[in-house]
Amino acid sequence: LSHPEEYILDRGGYIFIALYKNHVSGTCALIKSDNLNFELAKMAVSTEHQGKGIGWALGLHCIELAKTKAIRKIELLSNTTLTPAIQLYKKLGFSEVPLPQTKYKRANIKMELDIQPMVKAVVVIAEDLPVALAINAAALVTSTFGNQLTHLIGNNVLDHSGLSHSGL
Repeated sequence: LSHPEEYILDRGGYIFIALYKNHVSGTCALIKSDNLNFELAKMAVSTEHQGKGIGWALGLHCIELAKTKAIRKIELLSNTTLTPAIQLYKKLGFSEVPLPQTKYKRANIKMELDIQPMVKAVVVIAEDLPVALAINAAALVTSTFGNQLTHLIGNNVLDHSGLSHSGL
């Protein structure tokens, strides 16, 4: 990757560098695919620093950032010969999905991590607010939140009687 600023940062992506005892020990990037989805790419840990949890820390950092930035899904392409990497991705919660046609010739596996189920929202209302005002405040805050961040609204669910309820 000869132009990371142009290819990743200028397009809304992120590059992370891990330090171990003040030495660069690993890196990875989140490349923006669209407004809701990013690709985890260019993850590498230097040979002398492998086995110290640096890849794990980089992966967790990407996931935590995704939660705060309203990213819906992180995808990655890899190769199954990279057994430690595949195990790391699975440990981080990624699961294998069908491999589409790709420009990466060495890729033979695609994995995804759905961030949406990891994101929770809580509305805290003053306990001394009258019930009617508390209900009104909760409805206003949650409907506004849902209108602005529609990708965080869960799927519709069926109750035991088969009645469908809108996602929350």
